[in-house]
Order: sequence, then structure tokens, then C-alpha cells
Amino acid sequence: MDFDTLLQVLEARERELAERGDPGVAFAAAYVVVTQRLRAAHRDGRFQDPDWIERYATRFGERYLGALEAWQSGRRGAIPAAWRMAFEAAENGSVLASLLLGLSAHINHDLPLVLAECIADGQEAQQAEDFQTALQVVASAIDPIQRRVGVRYGRGLLVLDLMALRLDEAVTYWIIRAWRQRGWARAIELRDNPLLAPTLRAAIDRRACRIAGWLALPFSAPRAQRFWNQLERIDVRPLTAIVRTWDNREERHVR
Repeated sequence: MDFDTLLQVLEARERELAERGDPGVAFAAAYVVVTQRLRAAHRDGRFQDPDWIERYATRFGERYLGALEAWQSGRRGAIPAAWRMAFEAAENGSVLASLLLGLSAHINHDLPLVLAECIADGQEAQQAEDFQTALQVVASAIDPIQRRVGVRYGRGLLVLDLMALRLDEAVTYWIIRAWRQRGWARAIELRDNPLLAPTLRAAIDRRACRIAGWLALPFSAPRAQRFWNQLERIDVRPLTAIVRTWDNREERHVR
């Protein structure tokens, strides 16, 4: 798989989930934005090892797509626990919960496993630099993700974004950076200690579930679920129209 194929599949999944009214569409939408920007950076020559970044990024995407396919086909025992929690959050109807738990499962569970397969001996320094460049690309996608998800799937979230005065973007970046740094370190441990791989994988799974549990707390009680569901459905059409115009220009820019 390459960037073009991954993006086509992710866009198809976003459309399918949107047609079903599945709040899990929020994570698919976020992944489309990130992949668009990574592909643009790849084409612009921003990575020292473009083949490596494409291989790592597409394998990373395949992890999410595999978990989603298993969930939709009812093979829930084949899904990592952190991903089950994310998909269950979507079943409870919250776009925001689905997005947060999806991001957590993908970074805290999938990332170290994928990196352990992709980081090459003797090339860690160069690949670490590309990994950091990818983080900057992800950082540039945070605000467009909020707009895409808000405009298309949870308009009330646009109000929260404006009220946060961009502090939410800074906090999100800080959290994602910390998760990614830990994922890199865990990946090196996995690669260099094959005999400890089962223990390390179990620790990764436990940590991902623990973080998912914390993230799920504000959405877990029935009253909280109703509150978030109602908030996400607030009609803010004038604001939506303004943001959609900007968002369409941005999408054309990265394609």
C-alpha cells in the first residue's frame, strides 16, 4: 500500500461511516486529514527517507483499517482492547469520545508495534528525524481536523473550539507528542528484546486501556452521554458555513 491507496481507502471508510450515521466517522475523518498532509509533505520532499515514512505510515493505517473491519464483521475478540473501547464509545453516540479514544488506541497501542517492525538497525537517527517531521505535519492537522469533524459531524464542537481560544490545539499537540515519544521508546525496546516481546506487548495493551478508561470517564454516565450528544448536535449554521469555506480551501491546498 502507498499513500494514494491509503488515502482512497480512508476516504471510502469515512463516507461509509457517515452514511450509517456512525460517530466513529470522527476518527476516520481525522485520519483522512493527517494522511492528506503526510502525502503532501512526502511529495514536497520534506523527509530524508521518503520510502521509510511511506512504509511506516501505511502500515500504521492498516492497523486501524484492520481493527475497523474486524469490528464491523463481528470479530470482536480479534480487536485490541483499546480499540474495542473506542468503537464502543462510538456506539454510545459521542463524536468527541470516538475521536479521543480512537486517537489514543492508535497512538498508544498501534504505534509502538508498527514502529518496532519498521525502525531499521543503524538508521534510528535518520528515521527519528523523519518521525519528528511527521509530528510537525500532524500538529498542522489538529485545527483542520477539528473543523472537518465539527462542520460535518458535530457542529456544537465548533463552539467549544472557539471558546478554548486555541488552548485546545496546544494541549492536544503536547499530549500527542508525549504519546508518540513513548511509542518510539517502546518500539526500540520491542525490537531489541525479542524474548521480552510478549511482556512488553502486554504492558503496551494495559497502558492503552488505562488511558482509554481515563478518556472515557467524562462520557460514561448516561447523563454525560446525553449532554455530549445534545451539545454535538447544536445547530450553528452560520459558523459552519464560514468554517466550511475555509476548510474547502485548505483541502484543495494539501491535495
